[in-house]
Amino acid sequence: MPRSTTRSAPRSGKDHAAIDAARRGDADVVHDHRRAQGLDPHLRLRPNYVMLRCAEPGDGGRLLRYEQSEEKDGSMVSVASLVWG
Repeated sequence: MPRSTTRSAPRSGKDHAAIDAARRGDADVVHDHRRAQGLDPHLRLRPNYVMLRCAEPGDGGRLLRYEQSEEKDGSMVSVASLVWG
């Protein structure tokens, strides 16, 4: 089982930038950040992108929880939950 570490704030500058863009509701910046990491080129079809792009929640998102998981292959997976309103 991957080792999980709960944090109240992003540990890496890259995560911080992506979460801040999501908090502002900026779907394109979030997409560009993930694409720059070499992640799925079809991210514009993913629910998170669609939600940010279509709902346009605007600035004011709040980070509820941030967690990282160290995977068996040595990679680090970051997960964040945010809320707007």
